[in-house]
Amino acid sequence: TKDDRVNIKSDGKILINQVSDTDKGVYECTATNEYIVNGRTEAHQVVLARVLRVKSELAWLWPLLVIIIIILLLLVVIIFGECRTRRNQQK
Repeated sequence: TKDDRVNIKSDGKILINQVSDTDKGVYECTATNEYIVNGRTEAHQVVLARVLRVKSELAWLWPLLVIIIIILLLLVVIIFGECRTRRNQQK
């Protein structure tokens, strides 16, 4: 291949080092086998397609952001509950 990051192994596996966003897409493998049965040449073909999805390097930020927001909301509820309890005790 032209790209040094992509290696095709002898067993047919494709190894992509340092996967980037440009590598995502559908990878297709076609295998053809011809053989003779009763004097006739038969052919069998199998096509296997796989989709490669590449996550963003910053994909981990979304779950972290959600966790931080939940913690902040929990703190607001706790503080609001404490203030309300103190106000009720003063009366």
